[in-house]
Amino acid sequence: MSTLEQVLELIETLTPEEVTDLQSSLAERIHMESSKPKKRILGLHAHLGEHWISPDFDDYLGDDFWLGDENASLQH
Repeated sequence: MSTLEQVLELIETLTPEEVTDLQSSLAERIHMESSKPKKRILGLHAHLGEHWISPDFDDYLGDDFWLGDENASLQH
């Protein structure tokens, strides 16, 4: 019998109040783990090379970008 099966078997024996307490306890632990600051790793993405942004990054995209070429003519 696996550990998971043992845990599930044990949970089936709990009262509704005990199940609620267990759920609250697990939710707290998950929240505490996810709110811990992650340690940064220097050079983690160095293999990707330098990053750049195209000079036209902020330019207007136009209706054909959002609607497709065939729908752009419907807007005029």
